Amino acid sequence: MISRSAFSAARSLLICGALFISTGLGACGATPRPTEPKALSVSEVDSDAEAAPQPLHEDPLLVRQINGLKVQLASCKLVEKKGPSCDAWKAWQELDWRELESARATLFSLLASTDDAVRFAAVYALASDKASITDATEANQLIAALAEEHNEAVRVPIAKLVGQIDFTQNSKAGTLLLDLMDHAPDSDTRTEMSILARKVPGVVARVLRRFEAAAYAERLSIVVMSMYITVEDNCPIYDRALADDQVAEAALGILAIGFCKPLWDKAIAWIPTAKIDPFNSNVATSIKMLCSQPVSDAQRALLLAQAKRLTKHKSSASLRVDALHAVLACDPENGRSFVRGFTSDPDTSVAVPARELSQPPEQE
Repeated sequence: MISRSAFSAARSLLICGALFISTGLGACGATPRPTEPKALSVSEVDSDAEAAPQPLHEDPLLVRQINGLKVQLASCKLVEKKGPSCDAWKAWQELDWRELESARATLFSLLASTDDAVRFAAVYALASDKASITDATEANQLIAALAEEHNEAVRVPIAKLVGQIDFTQNSKAGTLLLDLMDHAPDSDTRTEMSILARKVPGVVARVLRRFEAAAYAERLSIVVMSMYITVEDNCPIYDRALADDQVAEAALGILAIGFCKPLWDKAIAWIPTAKIDPFNSNVATSIKMLCSQPVSDAQRALLLAQAKRLTKHKSSASLRVDALHAVLACDPENGRSFVRGFTSDPDTSVAVPARELSQPPEQE
């Protein structure tokens, strides 16, 4: 067995041998002879310089300018929609936003700033790019920013940016927006979210689900907002609205400008049952507009009958006059003779327009 002292001695010999080979020393433990320091050549100096650590990657100019100004903007007061009130804001507006692409990540990160003026400035810069937002990370950051925003001056431009999201490529962002719509604290905010979500696949089903529990004002806003849904068929919303006496007239008005042709029969059938407010109704005008559409002969006959019925509605002269216009639209050939019967109406506010409408059309 090798003793501990023998093992230590062998280890020392191995180390000495290695030193002898690598340094050229004489014997282990011998004092080396002093040598003169060797002067560095120019080539060796250059070699050392090249081996020195290189400077870290430098941010693009626009990013450095943004980072320099954001500190100053943080102390600025945000004045409603006018922007921050300080020199830093003027300098921010003068930056070259044509180079926006080099700073997008930086600007999106500023949407989470605790300073109103900084968030406003970031949105201002991002809004200079009108292209659709297709990047998933950016889309999600925008929805998160909208959900958290408490300052109306910042919220409005963020909402406009959300409108640039291509939701067909960002389903997660679309779902987040629909969730915001469903859980908004009040009907006005829900309506705002509905308009923003008009291009989100699945929005019609969510809106219909909300329609059932909504109060009148919100149901009405849903019907009007639905005109702007372009991502999918919005006809189911109007179909449901026609079964609701409070908002059916609004649905009729939208269908009358050409929406959802398959629902025209249902809309026309609703007219005789309508509880018309004689002073605020647009039913007669909707009849006129429908008769300007490519309706069938049967549909036109039903519309003409309803227009004639409304001309006898004694409660409102304006409604009666609208109905006379509708008669002419639904029956251009014979409607004028019907209108002529009102030229001597006891109500001059009906008789005078009737005289004008009963005149033959001017020859061109």
